[in-house]
Order: sequence, then C-alpha cells, then structure tokens
Amino acid sequence: KIIWKKATLLLKAAYHGSLEDNFPDGTKWNIVHACAGIDECPPNIFCLAAKNCPYQLRESDGNGNLPLHIAAAVSSPKIGISDKEYSAPTSSLAKSEANVKDFNKIESLTDLYRDAAMSRNNQGKLPLHLAICNGKQWKGCVGSIFDAFPGAVTFVDKEMGLFPFMLAAIGKDASLCTIYNLLRACPEIDRFMA
Repeated sequence: KIIWKKATLLLKAAYHGSLEDNFPDGTKWNIVHACAGIDECPPNIFCLAAKNCPYQLRESDGNGNLPLHIAAAVSSPKIGISDKEYSAPTSSLAKSEANVKDFNKIESLTDLYRDAAMSRNNQGKLPLHLAICNGKQWKGCVGSIFDAFPGAVTFVDKEMGLFPFMLAAIGKDASLCTIYNLLRACPEIDRFMA
C-alpha cells in the first residue's frame, strides 16, 4: 500500500505537476489517464491502475480524451514498433504483465476498452488521427487502434480535413508501412473524397 501511494504521488507530479486531487483547471485526478500520458510509466503500474480503476478507461478528461486518446497523443518515438524492430507483439493485458519487456500500452488499452477507438475527443479527433499525427508506427500502435475500429480509415480528421492515410503521408518521417496498410484497408477511399 505504501508503494502504491508513492507511485500515485509520483504520477500526479509527473502528469499534472501537482499533488492535489482536484486541479485549478477543474481536472479531476485520474490515475489511468496519468499512466497513459506518461511515456515511461512502468508497465506494472499501468496494469495495476487499469485493474484497480477499470471505470477510468471510459472516463474522458476536460478535453474529451479517453486514456487511448492520451496514449496515442504522446509524442514519443518509443510508442509503436518500427518496422526494423518488429516481432510478434503481445496483445493482452495478462501477457503484458507476464512479460514486461513486451508490454505495449496502446494494445493493452485497445484490449481493455475497444470502443475508445470509436470515440472522438472535443476537437473531433479519433485516437487513430492522434496516433498518426504524433508519428506512431503501424506495428504496435496505429495497427492496434485500426484493429479496434477499422472504420476509422473513412473518417476525415476535422482539423486537417484529411483522411488517415493522408495524415500518415505528411512529414519527413512518414511511414510507408502505415500509409500502405491504411490504403489497403480501404482501397475504395476515393469514393469518400468529394
């Protein structure tokens, strides 16, 4: 119990910059959101938080973000597996706990609450849009979100006005693997373009 309290204090400080339960902007403390939003959150802490507070997987923050949105929006090259590093990822929370080395936060979140992949935040973004815009890789991240909601490939990003495959093609670090898989998932995408 003492370790859990200390872990909670560290997560509060790292994610919100405060040790309070209610923050000045009206945001309520949500440990699963903090675990999702901290890139280097230890997998065991994430798994414990998800087990102890499963209802928080369905709670949105003040911006309409569920934990999947938050994890997808974390800018980090470590989230998702590059094509060169790819080997069969784990896909369940139980496997993730058993083998911390193979832990994948995005896959765990989609396994725990698949419907999060269908949910738009207050800016109208799906987790798929957020993951792509933040440079996530297909294997281990974008592909997991896609598997949870394949229909997302037909939804235009409200801010950019682009389909997911178009978002994936932006920038110097564009992933051909991601672009290819998104187009392959919906080759008739041109009928949606007006």
